[in-house]
Amino acid sequence: MRGIDAGTQMRLAMPVVESQGRAIGKLEAWHNDPLTGRLTGLTVRHGLFGRKFTRVTTEDLTGVSNGVLMLAHSRGAFKQLPGCDAPTHGR
Repeated sequence: MRGIDAGTQMRLAMPVVESQGRAIGKLEAWHNDPLTGRLTGLTVRHGLFGRKFTRVTTEDLTGVSNGVLMLAHSRGAFKQLPGCDAPTHGR
C-alpha cells in the first residue's frame, strides 16, 4: 500500500531509504496543502555532502518503520526524479 497515514510521526533529518532498504538521504521538509492541511509531499536531502534536493509525493511513500521513511522507488528511479530547490521551511 502506498501513501502515509495522517498519524505518522515524521521528524526532520530522519533517514530515507529506497525500495531495497538502502539509505538515499534524509528528510529535509514536508509539504502540506494550505487549504486542507493534508500532507502532499516531502523534500529529501541527498547526494555527496547532502547538496541535492528532490521532492517526492505521498504516492511515492510506502511508510515509516523504526524511525526510517521508506520510498517505493529504487535508487535508480529516485535519481531520475527532477531535483528541486532547497526548502525555505521545515514544515
